[in-house]
Amino acid sequence: LSLDNLYCKDNLPYADLNWNKVASAYSYNLYRANPDASQSIYSTRLSPLNERGTAALNFDGTNDYINIPNSASLNPKQITMEAWIYPTAFVYYGNIINKRSPEQYLLRLYSNTGRIQGYIYSGGGWRGCTTATAAPLNQWSYVVQTFDGNIGRVYINGVQGCTYSYAGEINSGINSLKIGTYYTSVTTNERFKGAIDEVRIYGRALDVSEIAQHFNNSYTNEADLRGIWHFDEGSGQTLSDSSALGNNGTLGPTVASETTDPSWQPDGPSWQPNPPTDRRANKVSPLEGSKNYKYKVKAFGADTESTPSNEVPVDTPSCLPAKPDLVATPKCDINNNSYIQLSWSSDPNTVSWRIEKDGTTIIPATTQTSYPDTDITPGDHHTYEVFAAGVGVPSTPSDLISVTASLCTKDPSKPSVTAQAACY
Repeated sequence: LSLDNLYCKDNLPYADLNWNKVASAYSYNLYRANPDASQSIYSTRLSPLNERGTAALNFDGTNDYINIPNSASLNPKQITMEAWIYPTAFVYYGNIINKRSPEQYLLRLYSNTGRIQGYIYSGGGWRGCTTATAAPLNQWSYVVQTFDGNIGRVYINGVQGCTYSYAGEINSGINSLKIGTYYTSVTTNERFKGAIDEVRIYGRALDVSEIAQHFNNSYTNEADLRGIWHFDEGSGQTLSDSSALGNNGTLGPTVASETTDPSWQPDGPSWQPNPPTDRRANKVSPLEGSKNYKYKVKAFGADTESTPSNEVPVDTPSCLPAKPDLVATPKCDINNNSYIQLSWSSDPNTVSWRIEKDGTTIIPATTQTSYPDTDITPGDHHTYEVFAAGVGVPSTPSDLISVTASLCTKDPSKPSVTAQAACY
């Protein structure tokens, strides 16, 4: 194992790592010892690896999808297909993985629910089942379908949810594999809304113990792996297949930037922060600046693994703080006093923020990401700027934001009207 390069990109440290191929190894795990003494694992990886932390892809539920061209390896007779999903809404029959037209196999949500359907096409018809339990909204879940030529099974979070029986082989086809949709036309049916990560396809049915291992981020037998998409690129238009079979994909139908592209979602598809209760397998936080990490790699064969490689220490550089995304909102408190509420984004490279108002510093340093400016005269106009300070690097300013304070006048009192009759 060796460190080829160490640098900053998009305000984050990156480490380019490389290791030699080992005879009889079908996959490699990279182990990262973190500064807090925890360990992060990158499973089923290829050398070289551009390390910055893991990512996922977010789908809008309208027209986003991933396209992976057809290949012989994506036409198995038996199958395991699996993914980690984070649905934010249940779109009608939201497709997670499918290869159809001609029909072959699919994994999707049932109707407008979180119940999971797994189907294969064999003997002129669809064969499959639907779980009684559901994957919840706004939470990561691990979903799987297996078919061994006789029995099909669907799992949620390592627990079998339904089974079906059919003796036969999965139909072959020439259409591309799609993630996040069935249709590529204008219809919004059968689209997935939310995040997807760690999609895997095998040419065999994993047994229940292997499903449980995968749910707990353990991968000890990658035999007959046909495709593994980690979605860790974090930017760009292409997705790499880490199975070494070359089943690389694109965001949308082509390598061009299109409205059908899902968006990248970082750990920490526009970049959006992951939920704090992330349960997804292989989640690895981004590298932090000015920290020490240590790396080792292991090779995996058929239910066996090598001893660890040499250890490579990495001292990450101090990267520039990211530009704060500043928002200034005029508000009135419960006593109708005017104030300006400031809020801004954070990033791992920033240790504090300085706030300027009308070109003068009003807060020299704060570790908070919001501030209410109460030194306000109603109706006055002000400008604000926030400066992100790092360690031994220049500060990064936000945009200069202009805002006018609210008048916050009290509602006029209800008039009291009296009427008196008189003769003149």
